[in-house]
Amino acid sequence: MFLRKLILLTLVLSIATVAGCGGKKGKKKLSTNEKYEQAMKLTDPEAKAKKLADVGEEQASAGDIMAAEKSFDEAIKAAAQIETVDGKVSAYTIIAAEAIKAEMNSQARKAVDKAGDAVSGMEDPQAQTLQFAKLAVSYSKLGEDRKPKIYLTKAKNQIETLDTDSAQINCLVAVGYAYHQIEDASGADELLGQAIAKSNGLTDTRAKCDGLAAVASKRISMDQDDKAVAILKDALTVARSIDDGGDETLISKVYALAAIGKQFRRAGEKDQASEIFEEASALAKKIKDSDARMDANGTISSSKK
Repeated sequence: MFLRKLILLTLVLSIATVAGCGGKKGKKKLSTNEKYEQAMKLTDPEAKAKKLADVGEEQASAGDIMAAEKSFDEAIKAAAQIETVDGKVSAYTIIAAEAIKAEMNSQARKAVDKAGDAVSGMEDPQAQTLQFAKLAVSYSKLGEDRKPKIYLTKAKNQIETLDTDSAQINCLVAVGYAYHQIEDASGADELLGQAIAKSNGLTDTRAKCDGLAAVASKRISMDQDDKAVAILKDALTVARSIDDGGDETLISKVYALAAIGKQFRRAGEKDQASEIFEEASALAKKIKDSDARMDANGTISSSKK
């Protein structure tokens, strides 16, 4: 009897020990050096460059400056191996952003200069315009005064050559916000004002709403909620004028309202936002296509977050 109890007690203790350990080992957290070694083994130069930049920022945050310098230098080397111009510019821009964040200004400047050298080879004028704005902001963060203005002037002049209204509005908003980021308030107001004017001139009501909501979004990011709300009220009037007689226009109206509601919420106008979301939800119920109705409801839900 005693032996049986002893065996049973031993078995219980063994089970408890295993259960207390979770039954299986937890996943080991990699050190920054191990992450560096993993990144160096990547064969895709674009993935390698971005991963090394991420590791470099982490190493700098941990105070390992020499290792961070090595990671950023290797990231720049990897970016140089990328075959496409757009991929190369994108990688250099990401490296620069991570290096600036890590306060590794020497490596950041190398990456920004490389991006500046490559940007002239970009074939898509809209992408190139947006890249000019990013370069301006990066140089501004590095303490430059002249280069940010040069790149924003290039961006500003190129906007007029873009072949679609949506591309022009998108770039007016992005470049206008870049002017704000380099602390040029008049430049920001000028371009964001042009974006509003161009949006208001559109005959497509959904596109008009999208343009106005985009400007409002940037005004909120600029801590100018009052200006944003004024723009959003105009956008809401336009959205409510969209015909909801058929699924196509009904869907368009729901999406426009959801986008506007999201920006009202960001601007702190929670009651107004809730009212708009309820309006959008009521309209979404009228959508006959079940998949489209589900997507519309999903968009409304995500806009509330």
